Amino acid sequence: MKQEYEAQALAFDPAEYLKLQTHSLTELANKNLKNAKVVQAATLYNPYEGNFSARQLGESIDEFLERLPPATTSVSDTTPWIYIANPYRKARKRDEHDQKESEEAPPDEESDWAQFVVLGGNLLEELTTIRHTIEKQNPGKPKATITRAVNPEKDKIVRKLLDTAVKLHCTTGKVGFYKSLWTSH
Repeated sequence: MKQEYEAQALAFDPAEYLKLQTHSLTELANKNLKNAKVVQAATLYNPYEGNFSARQLGESIDEFLERLPPATTSVSDTTPWIYIANPYRKARKRDEHDQKESEEAPPDEESDWAQFVVLGGNLLEELTTIRHTIEKQNPGKPKATITRAVNPEKDKIVRKLLDTAVKLHCTTGKVGFYKSLWTSH
């Protein structure tokens, strides 16, 4: 038995063993980090920089939402909309005739706004239909009761809207509130 083990030890090739060894995720991650190349930081862009009603580049999302909470910020001369732009998206190039500052962030090169408007409109119409159905099923109930019943469906529609916006590259623009969805007819 001793001779057998000594023969195996002499025949053992550590380099071959290491090639065949399965590496742990930690070992692979460390190897990847060691070989990682330094990526140049992206140039951030905000077409709304300096506009009071917009998120600023130096402002965190939490700071922005604390300063201009969408649910309670009133429309005014200084805040006609609440703006936020994707600071990592390439900006549209302007020609010499385009002197006016746009209210909108430049569109994503792959965005399909027409399709998003159609699908988004259908989703909002679906939510309106759901609300009307719940109102008809609960005549005379307080508005708060109807709203509580609609909220789970509203959350699903909002998720679908967001997913559609991401899929169609339509994640930049204005935020508006459609009060007609929430008023009783």
